[in-house]
Amino acid sequence: MTDEKYIGDVISSDGSNSKTLKERIDKGYGIVSEIISILEEVPLGNYKIIAGIKLREAMLLNGILFNSEVWYGLTEDDIEKLSYVDEYLLRSILKAPSKTPKETLYLETGCKPIKFIIKKRRLMYLHHILRRPKEEVFKKIYTAQKLKPSRNDWVTSI
Repeated sequence: MTDEKYIGDVISSDGSNSKTLKERIDKGYGIVSEIISILEEVPLGNYKIIAGIKLREAMLLNGILFNSEVWYGLTEDDIEKLSYVDEYLLRSILKAPSKTPKETLYLETGCKPIKFIIKKRRLMYLHHILRRPKEEVFKKIYTAQKLKPSRNDWVTSI
């Protein structure tokens, strides 16, 4: 089995995203550490939580979800693994105990869960593909996948 790295993703010959996801999760925990360090070092006063949420959007989400709209065969379990990183950050920002329900984290901060961010990115990418001319490679690949989807096709998985 051979793997190639292309624009931050590991392209496996078996078509799985497991190595890409592993790298992104590891990278995510590193970014969380950076964000927590920034929040502890910089005196932000009453704006600490707001700054943490902005850093989440700027650093964490863009760092771990880059190119996520084209990940093929993404499962609920894969999304859950990415969500753990996000929830860890939100718990750290709010100084919430581990037993705090994750729904509370998102309601209190006004943040969207990663699951919905990926869905939004995929819908926007689908819109982009559908507007392309039929002769383009993107449109041909989409049409082929639509006519003969696999079990784990991204259209049906989330």
